[in-house]
Amino acid sequence: MQRISVRSLYDHSAETSLKKIFAQETSVQNLQLRRVYWLLEKKAGYSKELNLESLLGKVFFDPISEEMRLGFSGLQKEKTYVEVRFLAGVTDNLARSATEALMLFSPQHKTSWQDFGIECHSGWELELEGDISQKQIEKVLFQSLANPLLNKVECRRGHELLENNSWARFAAFWQSPQVTDRQLTLFPLNKLVLEKINQERGLALSGEEIEVIIAHFSSPDVTEKRRSLGWNGMITEVELECLAQTWSEHCKHKIFAAEVEYSEEPGAYPALGSKKITSLYKSYIQKATKELESCGYLVSVFKDNGGIVDFDKNINICVKVETHNSPSALDPFGGALTGILGVNRDILGCGLGAKPIANTDVFCLSKKDLFPSANSGQRPELLKDPGVIFRGVHQGVEEGGNQSGIPTVNGSFYFASEFAAKPLIFVGSLGVMPKTVQGRPSEKKEIASGDLIVVAGGRLGKDGVHGATFSSLALHDQVASNVVQIGDSITQKRLLDFTLQARDRGWIQAITDNGAGGVSSSIGEMAQISGGARLDLSKHPLKYENLEYWEMLISESQERISYAVKPSDIAPFLQLAQDMGVEASVLGEFNNSGIFEVVHGGKNSCGSGSSFSSRGLESHANSSAFCRSERVQGMASRNAEKEIPTGNSSRCSGSLKRSAGLTERRFT
Repeated sequence: MQRISVRSLYDHSAETSLKKIFAQETSVQNLQLRRVYWLLEKKAGYSKELNLESLLGKVFFDPISEEMRLGFSGLQKEKTYVEVRFLAGVTDNLARSATEALMLFSPQHKTSWQDFGIECHSGWELELEGDISQKQIEKVLFQSLANPLLNKVECRRGHELLENNSWARFAAFWQSPQVTDRQLTLFPLNKLVLEKINQERGLALSGEEIEVIIAHFSSPDVTEKRRSLGWNGMITEVELECLAQTWSEHCKHKIFAAEVEYSEEPGAYPALGSKKITSLYKSYIQKATKELESCGYLVSVFKDNGGIVDFDKNINICVKVETHNSPSALDPFGGALTGILGVNRDILGCGLGAKPIANTDVFCLSKKDLFPSANSGQRPELLKDPGVIFRGVHQGVEEGGNQSGIPTVNGSFYFASEFAAKPLIFVGSLGVMPKTVQGRPSEKKEIASGDLIVVAGGRLGKDGVHGATFSSLALHDQVASNVVQIGDSITQKRLLDFTLQARDRGWIQAITDNGAGGVSSSIGEMAQISGGARLDLSKHPLKYENLEYWEMLISESQERISYAVKPSDIAPFLQLAQDMGVEASVLGEFNNSGIFEVVHGGKNSCGSGSSFSSRGLESHANSSAFCRSERVQGMASRNAEKEIPTGNSSRCSGSLKRSAGLTERRFT
């Protein structure tokens, strides 16, 4: 085991920034910030075999511009020391890069970095001089250098570490309990039981949806099919979790798809009148595009990971924009990073695969003077300072694009008090794809019974478990750390390059990304093309072993793409992946059984009908009444005589903004 700490000899800008933040809490002198690496041996004696000490200056620090300490040398008893470490299982990109750098000096350089003989972790060490408490330290660091959902912050006085250094036994920091005997949990089809589970786990299922689930699994034909498994009158934990994420607002957009009974109070404003709207999505959002169908430019809209439009005789353009609001509120950098990488994967998952070439974003944020103060009881504990959110989301999109080789070509900021508690983070991506691939239209996905299920990219972990259902709920302080993810731009860049090469060789029959819901969503969607699928979770590589069946199925661990590959193409497909440093695994096969079957080894865990999973509750009903608040009444009276422009959407939009007193700041 080895602990390395590194500090720049020249660039102390980060230390200066931290001093300014600490000054708002207490007086701090002689603050020093060091990057820390912890190295653990997976294989006894491997450090000596690798001659690890000779590699430290080549991998972990620059001998010219940085100084390095081994272990805990230089401790002073009167000072305070802080360690910031990632929690077990959280993506650590710097450690991954360091591990791969070490692998270049090893015979193991062609294996996965997670199978390497040295395990690396990264973090920070802070050395402080001054009278400061752990609470004050956490308050500052959780707004700057750390996140309580992702990091562990520990403080010790120098004399404590000199007398009994518990930090020296760091191997236990990232140990996860082993699951030796996974059990499949069954729940009775009882509404009270399922409502309790729904509340406890934050599944975001409505009462109507629970009733639909009970009715489906209690039907005579379904009951008979499940009798041989001992599941009659029951639903498995895996099935319930799978349905919850598939039917979540995040994935299914139930509010947009609902039947809305609209009414309004009479007043001095343009009246729409009471009306029934069947799907806001279809009636307004889709309608605008559908009206353009005759133009001849629309290749594929509202049915793939992004819209596909004609550009010229050789190329189609793919476009995707989505929001990443709740994750960015909790972890601005990580939320925006996974957001931009997610839309890049959506472009990659269009048709048979498109190449992302440009990114865009719109950030709707609050300003400090519009924000509750840090000591306000109205401010949730996990709510970030507006400056932290501002810098974090901007840096997340910037780094996600730059490290993937995709420029951000346009963006804007919009500030209003309404975005204090939950910012709106819009991220978009633009891609290109050839019109045909090996003589086949590039927008067509085709999966035949017998085609293999392949997943490539990152490994499975707890990160992102319940991400889809969490994003469908109101934001609050009681948030599990696993709903937050960290993107890995380098892994995704390799995945992108590999996918485009496999596409051009004609080895991909269909493709989609693993976003919300993980393989439950991606393979579940693809199974609708073939008519069914059998997925074996035991074949998917894991970051660590303590995952339950349902966690493996719905984990949203990033940088993963799902493919349908013909058996005749699988050998060269897997060989290309290995040659390009991408981990790819065959997880099962598509069929026409009408069932999305999930197993782990020989043990069944899910047997939901693919059509039921995708369809869910056929329609939702909502009522919407427009009642004028004092603010709206004041605006209406001030602008009652103003003409509402028609026939020009930009003039109308500008008029409405001016009427509402809204302002916008744009930076390109």
